[in-house]
Amino acid sequence: MALSDWTELENLSGEIADSQSRLAAARSTQNHGLVKLLERQITEAEKWRDRLLSQITARMTSSSGPAARRRDPPAVAVDQPQPMEAEAPTVEAPTVEAPAVEAPAVEAAIEITPIVTSPEPAPVIDAASPEPAPIADRLEGVADVWDQLTRADVERVKRELGLRRAELLSRHADELRALDAQQTEIDTLEQTIDAFARRFNIAGAEVVVPFEGERNPRGQARG
Repeated sequence: MALSDWTELENLSGEIADSQSRLAAARSTQNHGLVKLLERQITEAEKWRDRLLSQITARMTSSSGPAARRRDPPAVAVDQPQPMEAEAPTVEAPTVEAPAVEAPAVEAAIEITPIVTSPEPAPVIDAASPEPAPIADRLEGVADVWDQLTRADVERVKRELGLRRAELLSRHADELRALDAQQTEIDTLEQTIDAFARRFNIAGAEVVVPFEGERNPRGQARG
């Protein structure tokens, strides 16, 4: 439905703006993982928004095309009698001066001239060629679509938007949990390395002190 396209387009624009504000905050805190995630989400949302815009434009053009073709045939019907009015003076002028013997030739000319002039109407060719619909017709087509909507259509669109929003939030939550797990692993590794370094320094001091303590008594015994 056209309503779902417009509503989803509006929601996508709001999500893109929200993601861009979150991206600016992530960049200020130098959270590189979240920055990459938000950039990818913004790119996908912008692609989907472009597809929606193209669909809406195509539907508006296709709905306004038949209206333009329905208005063109009356103009053709008005233009068709004009060749008949132009032929009347050409037939009456020679009948006054020509003798009775030449009457068959005049009638033959009268019968031939419609064959030459009948295939000339140009509006028929113009009616077949598609013309761009004016803006008023497009707005009228959009208004007709809105009039055809029912409460059930609106409720269905709301449900679809709710499901899509829930899927997006669930996917974002999973990705954030994965990032938190990676950050926790990194913190654990850093703590382990620090503890190992502290323990190594303490163990080294404990090894050196007994070694020095044992050398001094031996030196005194020899003395």
